[in-house]
This record gives sequence, C-alpha cells and structure tokens, in this order.
Amino acid sequence: MKIRDYIIIAFLLTLYLLFSIRYVAGNPGGTVVETLLHIVSIGPFNLGATMLICAMLKRVAGQGMPWDKAARIFLFIGIAMELLIWLFHVFGGTPVSG
Repeated sequence: MKIRDYIIIAFLLTLYLLFSIRYVAGNPGGTVVETLLHIVSIGPFNLGATMLICAMLKRVAGQGMPWDKAARIFLFIGIAMELLIWLFHVFGGTPVSG
C-alpha cells in the first residue's frame, strides 16, 4: 500500500468525522456525547451497506477485497449517509438540536 492510499483514507476519515459532528450550543461535552451516540447509532447501517457492496464486488471479481478498499467504501457510504441525513434535517425533517 502506498502513502497516497493512507492520505486518501485519512482525508475520508476526517471528512466523515466532520459530517458526523452534532453541535450542542454552549456545551462541548454534549457535542462530543451527541456525536459519539450518532456515530454508534448510524454505524450498523453503514457497516451493513459496506458488507453488502464488498460481497457483491467479491462475487463479481472472484477474489477478496483489500482492507484499504473496504475502508474507502465504508467511509464513502458513511459520508453519503451523513449528507442525506443533513439534507433531511435541513429540508423538512426534525431539527438537529433542541
């Protein structure tokens, strides 16, 4: 694995964490707790979608997938899910906080 792959995974991880932040005004501890609860509650859906996609790709390719490719898929799906959740909250869903 090249250094470029590590940089891409670090960038996607940072982006995923930025999209996952749940801000609680005036309470940094509450922000951390809400963010961790959100990641834990969304994580199984993200992991399940990643497992399905990796299984389909394994069946098509006929060989296993390296962990860095699976991590990229996991983070991409997570970022896409966070974007959809954000759109839901902004355009007619329940408020993000309070």
